[in-house]
Amino acid sequence: MEELEFQSKKERKQHIWVEKYRPHKLEDYLGNQMVKDTFKKYVADQDFCHLFLYGPPGTGKTTLAKMLVREIDCDFIYINASDERGIDTIRDKIKGFASSSGFKPLKVIIMDEADQLTQPAQASLRPYMEMYALTTRFILTGNYHEKILAPIMSRLQSFELIPPSKKEVAIYLTGILKTENVQYTPEEMAAVINAYYPDIRKCIQVCQQSSHSGVLRVSKESLVQYDVKNKIMEFLKVRAPLADIRRYIVDQNITRFEEIYQHLYDNLDKYAEGKLGSMILNLADAVRDDTLVANKQIIFLEFLVKSLKSLKNS
Repeated sequence: MEELEFQSKKERKQHIWVEKYRPHKLEDYLGNQMVKDTFKKYVADQDFCHLFLYGPPGTGKTTLAKMLVREIDCDFIYINASDERGIDTIRDKIKGFASSSGFKPLKVIIMDEADQLTQPAQASLRPYMEMYALTTRFILTGNYHEKILAPIMSRLQSFELIPPSKKEVAIYLTGILKTENVQYTPEEMAAVINAYYPDIRKCIQVCQQSSHSGVLRVSKESLVQYDVKNKIMEFLKVRAPLADIRRYIVDQNITRFEEIYQHLYDNLDKYAEGKLGSMILNLADAVRDDTLVANKQIIFLEFLVKSLKSLKNS
């Protein structure tokens, strides 16, 4: 099947740092020692139960899932549920793979970003988790466990992946830069981590993009530009025109807003003094509606329209 992933013995030289330094063994995974210890037991047993790995973007959920299946004698299929989120994916790909004859003791289905599955798709998943439980295991990943239906959650062993500390991330990035013979200053390193933590993947990408002629030079302006959550908050703080905010969202190709909603909620006092109540109601409506539609950008723009109106009436 085309979805199966096999690693070539003669791999081409990898120049993308995120892939080049992606850990392939459990002992190389950064942080979450208790989870690693549990997964090592799974490897020793060559079996595990259905799993759900959740946590912020860039904390290694997919990496951890793939590391596990590489060390288990199994066939596996990878599905990105944010791209294939409907019931047809469950009926066609998952049922076809789970019901087919395999050459290994286990078959594993990795469903990345499973919290993006529609509720009908999640409901249709449950029978297959039970029907093929003897030979098939599911590993679901996602940012938010609240978006997974209770009947599915009850069949999963959940692991919350906690981001490693900023110090651990700094040590990790330092190792990459030394390997790549890139000079850096503590100030440049701190600028990257403070802007993108806890997204380790983004920290690595920015370090590579900012390494010129063997020296790490981070544009502070670009850090502000790419720090989307703070940029949106600043727009609200200055009551920027809606057209300017929309243009920024389109230019940055922002399609997911969960982290932005949480950031705006956590920092209400910084931009919505005197309007906390109305802003909380706006956020609550937006977070709820975000889970119900495919075009999340429209819901976010609706939130901005209501929020700017509330803030300007102060």
